[in-house]
Order: sequence, then structure tokens, then C-alpha cells
Amino acid sequence: MGIDYTDFEGPGGGDLTARLLLNASEPVPTSYARFGVDVFIRRLSIGVAGGVTSEDTGIIAPRVGYLFGLTPQIGLWLRAGGFYAGVPNATYAGIYAEALLEYFPYDFIAFHLGPSIDIAFADDPNPNYVSIGIPTMGMSAFF
Repeated sequence: MGIDYTDFEGPGGGDLTARLLLNASEPVPTSYARFGVDVFIRRLSIGVAGGVTSEDTGIIAPRVGYLFGLTPQIGLWLRAGGFYAGVPNATYAGIYAEALLEYFPYDFIAFHLGPSIDIAFADDPNPNYVSIGIPTMGMSAFF
């Protein structure tokens, strides 16, 4: 969930959108809801996220991160990775980064809030874009 500002290269300029859960009407594939799995080795995380929509759009996004413990219930999870997305008539590849403030009400559940940035490079005819999430909100479950 969150609010995104996307700036397209070329004509069309910027676009401000809000997303909630599985809303698939966003203008760029990095705003689509994704399911992710991260494995922690101490505080280092290695993971992958992906998703598909009913509009023939799919995205896969491997990532790596590090969780800093600020207090027993609050942490800062810095995450970055790349992504590949296919939409009708175009493909995107790019990089992304997130700085998530984590709140752990229980040892195995965390709620996060923080900014994100996606930089995408598209094949023709779609334009490249930069998308900034201000903020991104979500929940994580740890097993």
C-alpha cells in the first residue's frame, strides 16, 4: 500500500497514484502488489518477490537487505534489488531500493513503513521511468 509519484521519460510527464492491497490499475509494474519471501542469515536477508495481475502483467524481483535493530520492537530494514516485468507490448528491467521502518508487536509479525524508489528501463515504445513511493506500507510475517 502507499502513494507513488512516477516520472516518465519523454512525453507524458509525471503521475501521482495511490495503491491499496491488490489494486492493479497503476501505470507501472513496480506498483503492483507482490508476494515476497526473504531468508535471514543473522540480520542479512536474501529474497525474491513476484506477482501477476489479470492484465497479463508479471514481475519478478530478487533482493538483498540488512535489518538493523534499533530497539527490541523497532528496526530499520534496508533492502535493494533488481526487477524484470512483462506487460502487454513491453518489458521493463530495473533496480529498486527501500528503507523500511519495522515495528514488531510480536516476534514473528512486523509492520513496515518507509520510502521506496524504482528506476526502470523499458524497451520501445514504452518510456523509462523513476517511481518514488511516499510512503510504502505493508506487513511481514516471520517463520
